[in-house]
Amino acid sequence: MSYIERSEQLKREISDRLADLVQIVRDVKNAPGGGRRHWVFAHPCGCVYGVLDAGDAGGSEADRAVAWASYYEGASPAGFAMMARGATLTLADHDYYLEHFAPQLDSAWRCPHKGGAG
Repeated sequence: MSYIERSEQLKREISDRLADLVQIVRDVKNAPGGGRRHWVFAHPCGCVYGVLDAGDAGGSEADRAVAWASYYEGASPAGFAMMARGATLTLADHDYYLEHFAPQLDSAWRCPHKGGAG
């Protein structure tokens, strides 16, 4: 087999494997919930202001503390101020997040409660 023939064969094999991987990714993404979960940060009025990928986190208080610290880059005054104001943190699966929370993160969406003042 010539170099060119071998090169073409390898290209086809790589293309076939890539197609298989793409299908696997699609299957995972299209599964209910897709296995993904998100921490959703909301003002006291309920309007969403931020989101983090939750990875494998559960809903324990320790997981919540890690999420707050991750979002606010540690023990920042801004994080403590939002907690004191009554901001909430919700763990949501991906489908629920897309349906109920994601639209509020669109740049055109505005909180009807005067900026989340609640």
